[in-house]
Amino acid sequence: MIARLWRGQAIAQNADAYRKHATQHVFPALTRISGHRGAYLFTREINGQVEFLAITLWDSIDSIKKFAGENPEIAVVEPEARAVLSTFDDFVHHYEVSYNGWANNRLYDAVTKLRDEDYRADHGAFFGSLHGTLNHILIGDRIWMHVFTGQGVKPRQLDAILYDDIDGLRAARRAEDERIAAYIASLSTRDLAGTVRYQTLRNPALIEQHLAPLLVHFFNHQTHHRGQAHCLLTGFTGEAPSLDLIIFQRQTGISLVSGSGGNFSEPERRSRTQ
Repeated sequence: MIARLWRGQAIAQNADAYRKHATQHVFPALTRISGHRGAYLFTREINGQVEFLAITLWDSIDSIKKFAGENPEIAVVEPEARAVLSTFDDFVHHYEVSYNGWANNRLYDAVTKLRDEDYRADHGAFFGSLHGTLNHILIGDRIWMHVFTGQGVKPRQLDAILYDDIDGLRAARRAEDERIAAYIASLSTRDLAGTVRYQTLRNPALIEQHLAPLLVHFFNHQTHHRGQAHCLLTGFTGEAPSLDLIIFQRQTGISLVSGSGGNFSEPERRSRTQ
C-alpha cells in the first residue's frame, strides 16, 4: 500500500469551503478508481491559518496514475480548491507503508480457506482459537489507535469477539490497516518525539510515554499474535504463508540495492521427519 501526502492552507473563513470540497466531491470520486483504498483529511491551526493534510491510500503507483496521470508526483489541485486555498503544495510525497496490511492480508487469505469448525476450535493459543486470536489483534489495534488519536471505539475486553463472522472481521481488519497507514504517514519527527497519556486496562494506572517506543510495541503486538495464528494454521494444514519481513522487502523491492525475482506466493510447508 502507498500513502500519498499533500498539504495546503486556507484562511479560517475559507477552511470549511475546502473541507467540503475535499470530503464531498474529491474523496467520493476517488472511491470509483480501481486500487484506491481510503482517504483522510487532517487539520490543524498554524500561523493563523488552517493547514490541511490530505492522505490517500493506494494499491500501487499504477493505481495513483489513474487519478494523477503519468506524472504522479505532481499534485492534483482542482480549480475549486485553488479558489479557496491561500497556499498549497505543487508536488506530493509517496510513502510505502504496507507491511502490516501485507502480512494481515496474507494471513487472512489462508485462514478463509479453513473449515469453520477448525477456524473456531480452541487449540491452546492464549486466546484459544484462530477466531479469538484474530479478534484480539483487532482489539489491540483499536485500543492503541484510540490512545494515539482519541478517535474510534476503544474496546474494554481483551478477549471480546468484535466480529463473529470471518468476512466481517476481515473487512474491519482491512479498514483498520488503512486507518493505521494513514495515521503513521501523518506523523512528523516532532510527533514521534512527543508523548501520549493513557489509562491502562489491566492494573489501572495513568501513564505518560514517548510515542516512538509505543509504536514499536503497537506493531510488535501484531507480530506476536500473528505468530500464534501462523502456528495454529500450520497445525491444521501443514503449511502457512510466510510473514517474514524480508519476504515483504524482496517482493516490494524496498531497501534492495540489486537483485529481484523469486516466487513469493508459495506457503511455507512444515517438513515432516520420521
